[in-house]
Amino acid sequence: EITSYLKGLDSAHRVARTIVVFLTQRSGKTKTAKSSNEAEYRAILDNLISDLLTVLYLPEWPAASLILGVLTRLFVASLDDVKTNASVDNSATKATGLDHLGTIAARLRVAALNANAENTRTAVTLCALDEAVKSMDLEKVSLLISAHEEISKYLAHKSNEDQSYLSAQDLAGASWGYELANALSNCETRLKQSEGPIDEQVQKPMLNLIAKLKGSMQDVWKVVPVDVFSIGSEGETARADKLSERLGSLSSLNAAFDPVLNVILGSLDAAAVFMRTKALRALGQILSSDASILQKPNVRQAIEEHLLDNSPAVRDAAVELIGKYVVQQPQVADIYYEKVADRILDTGLGVRKRVIKLLKIFYTSTGDVSRRVDISSRL
Repeated sequence: EITSYLKGLDSAHRVARTIVVFLTQRSGKTKTAKSSNEAEYRAILDNLISDLLTVLYLPEWPAASLILGVLTRLFVASLDDVKTNASVDNSATKATGLDHLGTIAARLRVAALNANAENTRTAVTLCALDEAVKSMDLEKVSLLISAHEEISKYLAHKSNEDQSYLSAQDLAGASWGYELANALSNCETRLKQSEGPIDEQVQKPMLNLIAKLKGSMQDVWKVVPVDVFSIGSEGETARADKLSERLGSLSSLNAAFDPVLNVILGSLDAAAVFMRTKALRALGQILSSDASILQKPNVRQAIEEHLLDNSPAVRDAAVELIGKYVVQQPQVADIYYEKVADRILDTGLGVRKRVIKLLKIFYTSTGDVSRRVDISSRL
């Protein structure tokens, strides 16, 4: 039974990968000459990603996270080593990846922040199933099971109005069954690997946990009784959407945020100027969802390095990126001031103009007299 659940999503992943690979291969072989067909496929891919991000983590669209997961892995894999002189096809995939990874990562960050806010508001923190199983916390596992049961009931109720909700319920059930089967498999592996007699204080909680997981797995396809005469309220839909987003923030897709951020930062070292510029734009899209990322040491180092980039277009993009968040995050001005102020002597006219505008913003946002004097002398 566990094996069948572990293979439950194989077909869905194959279909998603077929769609993604087909669209990315057809969406443009080169940057210069594109046929009308290639432009059409690129538009289809752009619209597909936009739609997936719009419905991501809504309970009635469980396939959105699955397809986005396949897309993200493909884009990250293509950008893993941007310094290599790859084939034309792979180069096109890299450019497409940088065009979209920023918006994907921004959406994942928003979901994580919303989930944290909801956890704080309700004083109930949901954690990933693997984490709960690893700590053998039966209470956290029970909370997760209850949350998935609530989503299943919501979809079953909505299926009375729209039959398409049934397919959403099937895919959501298969995804949850896969997680449960994976957790059970890990528990059984831990029991088998234990050398010698297992301490009763460890064995009993583990057996209780396995029983709980097995019971939940057997109930995945249990028919949910629904009152066909009840009318769902807007409050019920909003509650289900919030709960679904909280569960989505625990998924493997949301865990891809850090790898995506790292691969974008890595793309700043690409040989092609347009790739470095695209990477800075992608980083800007992520910062639009959470400007505090600017204070991360690896992000700070990457931006400071590209304030000294060989290309004036890249230097200009780096200064512009910092300028957007100086007012929102006053501490950003303190972190980046020296490096940005030095660019007033830049050889690029556009860079100097942008730095002058930014120094005016620095002047009004600081109360430090010595800083104001330094800005005045530089101007």
